[in-house]
Amino acid sequence: MRKIPLQLEDWLHLAALTFFYGQLGGTFASVAFGAGHPTTSLTKSQFSRFQQTLLARQVLYAIDIGLVKFSICVLLMRIFVNRGFRLAAICIMVLSGLWMVSTVLVGLLMCRPIQANWDPEIPGAICGKPGIAYMFIAVVNVFLEICLLILPIPMLWKLQLARRDKFGLTCVFASGLLYVSPGALDDLQHQIWHLTLDGTLHKTSVPATLKSILDVGTSTGSWAVAMARAYPGAKVIATDFMLPDITNAPHNLTILQQDVNSEWPFKHDEFELVHDRMLMAGIHDWPDFLAKSRKHLILGGRLKLPNVSGAYQTEKQEANFAEGSSFIRFSTLADDI
Repeated sequence: MRKIPLQLEDWLHLAALTFFYGQLGGTFASVAFGAGHPTTSLTKSQFSRFQQTLLARQVLYAIDIGLVKFSICVLLMRIFVNRGFRLAAICIMVLSGLWMVSTVLVGLLMCRPIQANWDPEIPGAICGKPGIAYMFIAVVNVFLEICLLILPIPMLWKLQLARRDKFGLTCVFASGLLYVSPGALDDLQHQIWHLTLDGTLHKTSVPATLKSILDVGTSTGSWAVAMARAYPGAKVIATDFMLPDITNAPHNLTILQQDVNSEWPFKHDEFELVHDRMLMAGIHDWPDFLAKSRKHLILGGRLKLPNVSGAYQTEKQEANFAEGSSFIRFSTLADDI
């Protein structure tokens, strides 16, 4: 076999792989500095190191993904020499470059001075609100990935191939949509939780004859479907702001379109178990949410709120590490739940 020299797309991919291994090293470092433990149990030094690894991983992630997109575009431009196709690929490369730079800058400039990212007690520290910035970054990233998936499909259908081969190749490219599909990611999240809970759907002590279950913010409904099948004698109601598309839903499962922050259309003392997973940021009024949960739970019913551990901070940075801080106590209680 004739030895073929590495092309530009190969070098770009190797560079991306280098940054990927950098991310992997950052992951191991974050574990050493407390990842996987409640942030309230970390010392200030551990918390600072942990935040530094998160910042480094964000920068490495942005460069890694940007280089991968460059590599794909360069490869496609070498395969398809059509002028219109090349212009489209170049546009995607430019947008990918802008996305990469903006993602790095958001990480580095979100707090001023930069040390405030890992030491919020620095005098004069100012941190912006990252929610909108990170949402914009995520949306643009998904948009670019969809563009990359669609880009070669029109050229494939111009090739001198049998129709079934064209259709097969189109399906191969279209399968990449599973990666960027929020539903697929949510199902992956469901499987991760399933493994985390040792193959169970919950760790709550409930009777085997459970009769009524409410799943708030069900998303794709994976947990609700599994619970309906595990408890065929129970009435399972799942709610979400947008109705999930569930095929072959169990007969005892009801899906309702309902905003968790509005009034719930249920009876008093109706449910034995209320479940709300990974919806911490979606609750606008926690006292109201807890009051509604209590209102619709029977006496002795269970409220389950499985979520990842998070640090809750005030705008007064000096209060975040103060002994007896209400926010530290809330973080601890949320982890216990």
